Amino acid sequence: MKALRLMIASSLGALFAVVGVSAGQNAAATAPYPPQFCPTIAVSTTTPFPGEVITVTGSGFKADQSLTLVLQPSPVTTFAHVTADSSGAFSTRITLPAGVSGSHVIVADGSGSSCPVDPIQIQVAGTSHSPSGGGGLASTGVDILVAVAVALSLICAGLVLTRGGRRRHRSAHAGRH
Repeated sequence: MKALRLMIASSLGALFAVVGVSAGQNAAATAPYPPQFCPTIAVSTTTPFPGEVITVTGSGFKADQSLTLVLQPSPVTTFAHVTADSSGAFSTRITLPAGVSGSHVIVADGSGSSCPVDPIQIQVAGTSHSPSGGGGLASTGVDILVAVAVALSLICAGLVLTRGGRRRHRSAHAGRH
């Protein structure tokens, strides 16, 4: 039993060391120094309804920078002209046009930065509706806990099978003597 615990602990240690080392090497190899911070924009909901008022916020812009918020694709709709404050941030409320539906992006034009501002994708429902609480947070990425649980399950299964094989091997040899 002590050997099994030791094997599990060493396997987990090796797994986390490999994951940590490879993640650190990839980040170090591609990350510029000093790190560059690009302006960003965000919306209060990514699933609004036509005619709904949503909040668009931005940060990382130049102080007092003028920006135009645009809805794309065509027909291109200009939502608002905003000016970042002294810290390079802004917040404004915009109303989606009544006839808009489907997948669109909101773009902040006029960034004047060496790196572009990533647009925000929204999915506008086909009919007007007065939502009670917004669309909530978008789900992105991978649930790491599920991946770790699967890895641990596979390691344990391998250890159990290995241990069972050793027992059968010992009993087969013990019966011959």
